[in-house]
Amino acid sequence: MRPINAFYAPSLQPSFRAPPAAALPTRSLAEELATEPSSLVSLSDDAKAFADFSADGITVAMRRLNEPANPAQGAAGAAPFASVSKEDFDRLLDKLGATQKEKDQLSSGLDTDKNGEISRDEFLKGLAATQGTTQGSETSQALMHLMDRNGNGNGVVESAEFGRFSASFLDAAQHRA
Repeated sequence: MRPINAFYAPSLQPSFRAPPAAALPTRSLAEELATEPSSLVSLSDDAKAFADFSADGITVAMRRLNEPANPAQGAAGAAPFASVSKEDFDRLLDKLGATQKEKDQLSSGLDTDKNGEISRDEFLKGLAATQGTTQGSETSQALMHLMDRNGNGNGVVESAEFGRFSASFLDAAQHRA
């Protein structure tokens, strides 16, 4: 006696065929579920205030209270005026995880007088340009992507991310002074 399913089995055709192995995704499930960084980064309201300060020539840098004071700083904690060489700026950007494209974009976009150094004034103007109509420029977006990537990566630069990036630049400038 034939089993019942043997009678119907030859007439059943599979409707689904597995794709070839080459067509299967190569990313893990965790990678697939991980959020991609926002393509357009913006500033939080607090970070916009920091960018406004930058436009007025004021550097806002954030540090932890338990960090040792740097003797090269003045009594108020302000860094002396200095510039950062392209090499030192590239090293800073390397530490922050910048890609070569971001390093090239930021170095050329911030060094407006093309002397191979980024002055405090050029840096502040670059920070100020991260808001308003210039926030979509390649330099502003590269700067904000880097700030956000070194923070929570949510597509919005928070004041702490903005301040930490400013502090990193000041550290590099002090190192040179």
